[in-house]
Amino acid sequence: NVRSGRRFVGIVDYRVEESAISSVGSTIQASVMPDMTSSKFLTTSFEGALGAYGALFDVTNVRDSQKVMITKLDVHAIGEDSLRCEVWYRRGSSLDYPWNTNGGGWIMVANENLVPEAESGKSLLARFSQDKFTRIEMDPGELVGLLVQCEEERFRYSIVSSGSDKIVAIDGSLMIEAGYGVTLYPLSARVQFDRAFEGVIHYSEV
Repeated sequence: NVRSGRRFVGIVDYRVEESAISSVGSTIQASVMPDMTSSKFLTTSFEGALGAYGALFDVTNVRDSQKVMITKLDVHAIGEDSLRCEVWYRRGSSLDYPWNTNGGGWIMVANENLVPEAESGKSLLARFSQDKFTRIEMDPGELVGLLVQCEEERFRYSIVSSGSDKIVAIDGSLMIEAGYGVTLYPLSARVQFDRAFEGVIHYSEV
């Protein structure tokens, strides 16, 4: 007997070898393989069921005694034209201040024109540049809220069931949890509940 609608919660240990790449989360097609400029990465699934202007979500450093540094993001987007996107963060949950970026301690760490690496009509990753991304240092056990918002309605996210486990992806260092979908640019309190960020978080252990 089995139950549908259940999500595995745990840790998948992995290593990177010259001849193969294993990663946390769902299998990534070659077209959405993250670049390897950072020492480690955590990836989500790429269902791309819905989309709008961005996502609010939380990331936790699950290590007990080691800091983690978020070094850049890759985001799931559609279309071939360049897309201007921003990344903001705050200490504490993103869901505690979803109204705007004028208050709540939001700090911008990236603002860049991204070009989704895709053929026409397909969803792929749009990658922020590591040298233009202000790193986010996280203490052991710390939770930070992230906001990714784009100027056009081309950001992709997926739906999670209301009341279900909100863990989107987890490894030995980071945990990504579902939050809200952003339905207007810039952020202005118009959100969709129970939406999951899709993309890749690159990080290093400090």
